[in-house]
Amino acid sequence: MVDPANTVGIPVNPTPLLKDELDIVIPTIRNLDFLEMWRPFLQPYHLIIVQDGDPTKKIHVPEGYDYELYNRNDINRILGPKASCISFKDSACRCFGYMVSKKKYIFTIDDDCFVAKDPAGKAVNALEQHIKNLLCPSTPLFFNTLYDPYREGADFVRGYPFSLREGVSTAVSHGLWLNIPDYDAPTQLVKPKERNTRYVDAVMTIPKGTLFPMCGMNLAFDRDLIGPAMYFGLMGDGQPIGRYDDMWAGWCIKVICDHLGLGVKTGLPYIYHSKASNPFVNLKKEYKGIFWQEDIIPFFQNVKLSKEATTVQQCYIELSILTIVALELKPYDGEDETQGLQTAMKVDLRSVAFCGDSSTTNEARVMRRLFAVTVGASCYGRAKRGGVMRRRCFNDESAGKEEPALSGQVSIRLSLSSASSFLNRSPSTPGRGNEVTAERAQAVLAWAKYSLLHSK
Repeated sequence: MVDPANTVGIPVNPTPLLKDELDIVIPTIRNLDFLEMWRPFLQPYHLIIVQDGDPTKKIHVPEGYDYELYNRNDINRILGPKASCISFKDSACRCFGYMVSKKKYIFTIDDDCFVAKDPAGKAVNALEQHIKNLLCPSTPLFFNTLYDPYREGADFVRGYPFSLREGVSTAVSHGLWLNIPDYDAPTQLVKPKERNTRYVDAVMTIPKGTLFPMCGMNLAFDRDLIGPAMYFGLMGDGQPIGRYDDMWAGWCIKVICDHLGLGVKTGLPYIYHSKASNPFVNLKKEYKGIFWQEDIIPFFQNVKLSKEATTVQQCYIELSILTIVALELKPYDGEDETQGLQTAMKVDLRSVAFCGDSSTTNEARVMRRLFAVTVGASCYGRAKRGGVMRRRCFNDESAGKEEPALSGQVSIRLSLSSASSFLNRSPSTPGRGNEVTAERAQAVLAWAKYSLLHSK
């Protein structure tokens, strides 16, 4: 068994790193007594506490900490109608803390995370290690077999290109856990007594093009570099899926970091995760997501952002449009896999017609159809899984013709006026009248121009 560290008697660090440049964000529904253990390492910093659940409940914070506390009433008051983007009854509410912070760096930790100890029995200052990770470069373009070459006692190994040894800026530091590992519900159920006792003294850069399952309970990041994309997906009250908020953020930030040439590190520091959540409750939250991730991960593995997306904000907006379009497509069984896949076609948008169930004649369906007729689904791995998309999306003679093979670029005849006219026309089924505005049409077409045309 592994136990948490004893920090009694450890003095508060008089010269903490980045004291005035870092906020600590803690989501909670309970008293924060766990901060007593963390006092030697966290007391010098400013805390942003996001209280979830009942806003009338009083949260106790140990004396000596500098903090601001927000509950759901505060979130509603500050954000107004936009407050619905902050999860309720879920730890993803921590995103509000990221938003109100004005500091360059964020460290976020859960209230069931205690101080770990290393193999020598020394208490681990997790925040200090996160800061070291963020202040040192990453090496996403070429893997160093001695892991982080910038750590004391390590270096680049023989054969590592000198042209890449400068590295890139580190945007995210992802820490790990002793004791209770971050398992999904099925794994919890088959390994109910498993505990992580292995302390691996290593930090590594996650290679470019590789996704990872990001856990939000022991995480630090640079707000200036990646902050706008560090949105933990909407979960909790009223949402059909749970426990995928940090996963969603991890997939998004990794795609954007790869695109912008930023690094993500994982490994040290460890925290001691004290409490195992109920696997049956977790299964109820996760089961839809377990199926959903098999579709969404291939999307993130293959999605390409355009050259015009040069900031985190631009990347995230573009990725959001790509997500809305691509992930709304559904595979159909029983059709020839070669149909509708790996094709590029010249499409006059006036010839596009809705197909299938007209009950979803709305903006998302319009964008699905635009996506289907311009690029198909092969970009996101549907062909590999045997799924295909319906291609009977034309109301003219082109429906029966064979599409030309993909030659590297999608060629689309885009006409904003004709698209707007098409998108705003009455749907074929009476009584279903969700119109799409010209502005929305313009957004879709702009995305098609600068994203699809640059994808291969």
